[in-house]
Amino acid sequence: MSNPERSWQFQKGQSGNPAGRPKGARNKATIAAETLLDGDADVLTRAALDQAIGGNGALLRFFLSRLLAAAKHQPTPFALPELTGRPARDAANACNAVMQAVAAGEIPVEQAFRLADLIERRKAAQQEAMKEERIEAARAQRPAEESGEAAGEAAPARPAAAPAPIVPLKTVFQTVFSVPAGVRPPGERVAAAPA
Repeated sequence: MSNPERSWQFQKGQSGNPAGRPKGARNKATIAAETLLDGDADVLTRAALDQAIGGNGALLRFFLSRLLAAAKHQPTPFALPELTGRPARDAANACNAVMQAVAAGEIPVEQAFRLADLIERRKAAQQEAMKEERIEAARAQRPAEESGEAAGEAAPARPAAAPAPIVPLKTVFQTVFSVPAGVRPPGERVAAAPA
């Protein structure tokens, strides 16, 4: 069943309400407020600022919230050890450096949790890259092995390696550092309250 073109549908690039609000039109309430404050805005701001300085806590909070940006976290320069090309060793070295920085008071514990997450992600990315390299090398070697088998040679046996258990670095940090009540490591989700 075919859909005939419907004339009542909006055409591409055409407004559904061409007689509607024009672009750049301003809200009437905004225009009225600007008209009322025209010329008096400086005087009113100065009076409110004087009240805030004089002890009006609500006005003081208002001005401070508008003047000062919310401090999420302060960047801390921190040098990680050089990479060795071995993801587990690199992660362990970086984890050790972060723990020493926390112990020396150079970075806060909350930032150490964020760094532990980054270190863990970098380790996983390095391991994935190494896995891809091994797969590509195996694929490149496979035609050579197949040609050797065709000639009557036996393919070399590959030793089976048992995977080592992986412990997330975040768990290491949680066991090493006692976290104050109410402080959650970044990325940890709060469990929903039962309904």
